[in-house]
Amino acid sequence: MNQLETLSHVEVSHSVNDLTGVGHLLQLRKLGVILQGKKGGLSYLFQQIEKLHGCLRSLSIQINEPVSQTEDTLSSEEVVTLASPPNLLQSLNISGITSGFLLWIAELDQLTKITLSQTYLGEDDICILGKLAALRCLRLRRSSYAGSGLTFKQEEFKILRSLVVDDGTITDIIFDTGAAPKLERIVWSFAKMESICGLLRLPKLKNVELNGDCDPDPVRLALEKHPNLPDFKHKPHQGQQEDRAVVAASPQ
Repeated sequence: MNQLETLSHVEVSHSVNDLTGVGHLLQLRKLGVILQGKKGGLSYLFQQIEKLHGCLRSLSIQINEPVSQTEDTLSSEEVVTLASPPNLLQSLNISGITSGFLLWIAELDQLTKITLSQTYLGEDDICILGKLAALRCLRLRRSSYAGSGLTFKQEEFKILRSLVVDDGTITDIIFDTGAAPKLERIVWSFAKMESICGLLRLPKLKNVELNGDCDPDPVRLALEKHPNLPDFKHKPHQGQQEDRAVVAASPQ
């Protein structure tokens, strides 16, 4: 076991003691853990991860809240953090942690890929992600963001190549001038779409895919003005095409 490099989908359903020994796997490169909302579980997991700071490259943490809330349930107010995060980490998947994790993510200068869900980020949190020097791929899944308007600001996400948004609460995406200058691919799946603005401000854009019911023509027309002539795909939801939302696409 000391030579183990991958340990994925480890479900801690009974006791945090199930994690005992993980910190001794000093060849571990990929770790995936599912916690069942037990109070103290995340703190104990982080203690084990801190011992792996010199080897871990990929980390996935999912917290599932039990159907019946008890005093043992992980409180949303409980803030735990990694004192010594894995400094070689390249891929990170976080689900169900709503506070504290950005304090140590900001220190990961080799992190290239992030997938988030049920994190309820705010606008300031997106700015923290935007300052990650090596981030190339950002995936925002269900309830990853708390607002409806997602803005990528100037001088942020400098080497981001791929953006995947699959969060039903997000209705607007805006790219300010100078934001995500190397972004090549956008995939947006939505329940409702109001606007996507600033596509002409993305000089490296090559592919845009919209998944959901909307009028795609304004986006298509905007992309026709882009010097790269990006490939555009629209996939409406089956059976709902008659009730299509209006999309306002701004090329400026």
